[in-house]
Amino acid sequence: MYIGNFITPYLFYPYDIFFDFWHKFDTDTLKDGCYITVSWDKGLTWTNIINDTIYGQYIGGATPGYWNTYLYSLTDTLYNGEYGFLGKSNGWVHTSFAWLVFPVKLDFPPDTMILRFNFISDSINNNKEGWMIDRIRMFSIDLGGGIHNLLSDNNIATIYPNPFNNYTEISLNKIYENVKVEVFDIHGKSQKQFEYYNCKKIKFNRCYLNNGLYLLKITLNNEKNISKKVIVVN
Repeated sequence: MYIGNFITPYLFYPYDIFFDFWHKFDTDTLKDGCYITVSWDKGLTWTNIINDTIYGQYIGGATPGYWNTYLYSLTDTLYNGEYGFLGKSNGWVHTSFAWLVFPVKLDFPPDTMILRFNFISDSINNNKEGWMIDRIRMFSIDLGGGIHNLLSDNNIATIYPNPFNNYTEISLNKIYENVKVEVFDIHGKSQKQFEYYNCKKIKFNRCYLNNGLYLLKITLNNEKNISKKVIVVN
């Protein structure tokens, strides 16, 4: 699978790359298994996606994205030493992963990204079903914009800490009579809305939001709209 055109002339790289698919697997534990690798140099070298720290510089350390669901972990080791899915999934499951570009890359990714699905086996016939994959999807969301827009917004509103667990603080450049905050998920669906009055600092609680990436639309005095992305973690 190829994905391209992730190039920006600005200092800030404005895209987050999301990847998800449905699959089911039935393998011999510690014998057969499946994993996903990524290449940023058109197939010359490959890296397991949970080890991709070259272009995966995340806030909070070089660890996999905070949007991961049903992905294998560093404790799921296959016989060849790779990390991957093994055993049985008990039906179709949905796996998602994100390369979160937040707030700035240490290096710009090239214009081509390749993902590869790998299956390894000891070649012994054991009547297992193997690995079946469906509904593969890869997409990006522009949550930033050019450097000029980012700097302008940062002069008006900042959010810290980010990522956050229970709450974070939105700091504004002055007192506003009316501040509206609307929370959107990565699919653009509105999750929650809040309204505040005569404030310069806002204590923003996660309020039962699941772990993941969200976009805050902040409206000041019913005039100026600012977009900020936040990451909610445990």
